[in-house]
Amino acid sequence: YAVAASKDLYLAAIKLVAAWGGEISKDEEQILEEAEWEPENNYGEEHFLNQSGTNSAVQIIEGCHDILGEVSEAKIGSAYTGEDTDYIESPYAHNSIQDFKDNILSCQHALFGGINATQPLEGSLIAYTDAVPAMQEQSANVKTALANAIAKIEAMKKPFVLNYADISSKNAMDAINEFD
Repeated sequence: YAVAASKDLYLAAIKLVAAWGGEISKDEEQILEEAEWEPENNYGEEHFLNQSGTNSAVQIIEGCHDILGEVSEAKIGSAYTGEDTDYIESPYAHNSIQDFKDNILSCQHALFGGINATQPLEGSLIAYTDAVPAMQEQSANVKTALANAIAKIEAMKKPFVLNYADISSKNAMDAINEFD
């Protein structure tokens, strides 16, 4: 199950990059061909390149905000607070915590300008804020809060399905909310 899920996640990531008009490797092109998938249009050009930089940045930030809220409030919070202990992602595979981390990493990738980017790439939202003196402190705070959110998720007691009421869940929620 976990292997199939990770293959599906990888295929979804390749589709996303291709739909944005990003560069994909020959191996990734082959995977898309085998899946018989082609993007209908270039999402990046259609939704970002034809907008102002401000509107594009707002869309990226709003997307991250939605993801962070879902992870903190629904995926972790609904179980931790007792609101809905049946709403636990990947309860049988015991990889909920990895799923939470992957969601936060998707925000990192959006802000840093690329899949698997661990530092802001040229042209990314965070690279832009790093270059503007009036925004450098805020940019540093965002990067620190991001790293803390990932660390607190990694520190959660495993498996989540058996430990959702542990204080480490609250600590992760607080860190995610601070990043948000």
